[in-house]
Amino acid sequence: MLEDIILSIVHFTLSSILVFFAAKAYLRTKHPSIFYFLLGFALIAIGHALFEIYFYNNTGIWRFDKMLDILALIAFIIAVKVS
Repeated sequence: MLEDIILSIVHFTLSSILVFFAAKAYLRTKHPSIFYFLLGFALIAIGHALFEIYFYNNTGIWRFDKMLDILALIAFIIAVKVS
């Protein structure tokens, strides 16, 4: 149980750092592909944070987390296509 909490904290911290740097890069360049990367990273970070904090014991919410992951992957595909 403690290991799960520690891993969740590390995951959220690293995701937040990644979103911060992606936002900083987008504000610096205003390139559309970086915006889609930022959107994808943010969706993954939000989805995992919500799942791990609020809905960890509810298996029905697992689908919500996976839907956010799918939307993030679509944003990554668009980012690669735009660049």
